[in-house]
Amino acid sequence: MLKKTTTFLFMMLLLATITSAQNVTIDTYGVTDREAAVSAEDIFDLSYNGLTNVGTGTKVYLKGYTADKNAANGQWFTITLPSGSAAQFGSSVNLDSSNQVISVTLDLAGKYVFQFSNGTEFDEITFNAGTYLGLPSGFNCTSCHSTTAAKWVETKHATTLQRGLNGTLSSHFGENCVRCHSTGYDANASNNGFDDRDFVFPDTLSEEAYNQVLTNSPLAMQLANVQCESCHGPGSEHMGNTADSKIVSSISQESCAKCHDSGTHHVFPSQWDISGHAKLAETGHSGQTRAACIQCHSGNGFVSYIKAGKVAPTANEAEKTNITCATCHDPHDATNPHQLRTVTATLSNGVEVTDGGLGMLCMNCHKTRRDAVTYTDGYLKNLSAHYGPHYGPQADIITGNNIPDLGKTFATTNHFPFTPNACVSCHMNNQGAVDTEGNVLLSGGHSFSMSTPDGVDNVAACAPCHSIESFDKLSITVNGKTDFDGDGTSEGLQHEVEGMLEEITMLLPPLGSHEIGLIDSSWSPIQAKAFYIWEMAHEDGSLGIHNPKFVVGFLEETLIQLKGAVGVDEVGGLPISYSLDQNYPNPFNPSTTIRFSVPEAGNVRITVYDVIGKEIEVLVNKDMNPGVFNATWNAANYASGIYFYKMQTNNFVSVKKMILVK
Repeated sequence: MLKKTTTFLFMMLLLATITSAQNVTIDTYGVTDREAAVSAEDIFDLSYNGLTNVGTGTKVYLKGYTADKNAANGQWFTITLPSGSAAQFGSSVNLDSSNQVISVTLDLAGKYVFQFSNGTEFDEITFNAGTYLGLPSGFNCTSCHSTTAAKWVETKHATTLQRGLNGTLSSHFGENCVRCHSTGYDANASNNGFDDRDFVFPDTLSEEAYNQVLTNSPLAMQLANVQCESCHGPGSEHMGNTADSKIVSSISQESCAKCHDSGTHHVFPSQWDISGHAKLAETGHSGQTRAACIQCHSGNGFVSYIKAGKVAPTANEAEKTNITCATCHDPHDATNPHQLRTVTATLSNGVEVTDGGLGMLCMNCHKTRRDAVTYTDGYLKNLSAHYGPHYGPQADIITGNNIPDLGKTFATTNHFPFTPNACVSCHMNNQGAVDTEGNVLLSGGHSFSMSTPDGVDNVAACAPCHSIESFDKLSITVNGKTDFDGDGTSEGLQHEVEGMLEEITMLLPPLGSHEIGLIDSSWSPIQAKAFYIWEMAHEDGSLGIHNPKFVVGFLEETLIQLKGAVGVDEVGGLPISYSLDQNYPNPFNPSTTIRFSVPEAGNVRITVYDVIGKEIEVLVNKDMNPGVFNATWNAANYASGIYFYKMQTNNFVSVKKMILVK
């Protein structure tokens, strides 16, 4: 696998971030119906949405974390209970050495405070338990939040029970579906929720049946559909207060998962669990708190970015959140299809993407952070350990945009116009939610993965045009060629691109190494562009599949220009002394050859300087055996003028002048 020495620096920063984190924390632990049904032997017998504002009688699960991996010895304490409450901790379970989970039922309305300690440090969490009101009950959410409520009524959540009962949602809609299509439904609790009111499921599904239920069950229908309290918790204790968890606002996927992971047709959270989006908060990456990064590295940061009109946050945010359901889908607004927060995208060079469909949501983050031409042309002003496109260049690759200027334009493959929803068309393509045995399909869908955890590729999206069993077998022809890395063997596209990336690695400083060094002022313009291009192709992750012709084209041109700048050929013979010949031709345009002799094995460095003595190009920098060699320099990227070239070894130094005339 290709590596960079910058990886070590990143790992050190990551380690420092993790070790500076709080050693003991307490949090909620959401459980879905699917998870609760896995085993009758564990403590998870009921589902829980992970909120700290819940209905009275709700069984909640708390997770205690210890950084010293000694969670099994952690202790739980009750700090505050409502008057008369008999709430007690239930059984606990150790998820792993760092995490212990325990249950407790919040039996009365009011405030609860619990603590988890490892003996020397502790953390606390506050809960509120209350009862449900429902929208038509006088003082309710719409009294203060009329604008949000006006948007919400246009969402499918606002009519999900209505559509179920009138038969337009599904012909299989039954009484067991009501619990997720209403508000406050909990058969194991008394919380004045939907199931505590006067509702009788109709004998048939029809519009007339729904209207009849409205008339015969008015109290229950105050909590019909998925209302504000479904996601924010019961409002009986709220009434304008925002302290003590009397109302909550969370983008945690657990709130959605309570219903959207409840059966064979509701599996989105199970797929999301294995996605990279679900792992962000676990990495401890500093990008989750830095203002310049949180718009893409934190779920809350992206929401803030969209709400601000795609203006990056100017202040750091402390909360680290994953990319969850509510990051991409706006629970309150149905303006866009699937309630997506945005369906427009603009690349960092100002190009507006117009044909990406639903995939343009993804492109807001899965794009480079730079205008590639300006950035690489001025690379000397941008030198740092983070030099490059900054990960995630998929949108630039698939649309065939925003790469460094190599003096050419490159053809693109028709993947983009043939996939009406771009990223979504392939990464969310699956054949149903579960397999024939009821197991959740763990590729496509909301896993966004093109292969299962077991390594089985999801080639369904490719099937209309390609007959392949796995991506590494996909072979393409560009300009009559299939062997792009020049090793004499025609392999799959991904293998060929890997070979090209390895060849670029060997041609970048330190020359001949399998690792790329940190860029500095000694790098030439083409080397700076080549490194940026290497990063784009590598971080894209598809190894060319997103846009084969485009990727192969710019990698081939990069290799041509790199080899033109630093090509070294052995002429032959065993010299008896060091020598550096005058370049030929001289003057030249744009290439010239420099012959030099090496009588003994050792490091040889040949460097080009401009007329003021600034190093602009390293032609040779490697250990060489005795011999006579020609080094070819392609100066196509430089202006006419006088240049100097210097050969240096442990025992020899020589400098000569050459003239570039264009």
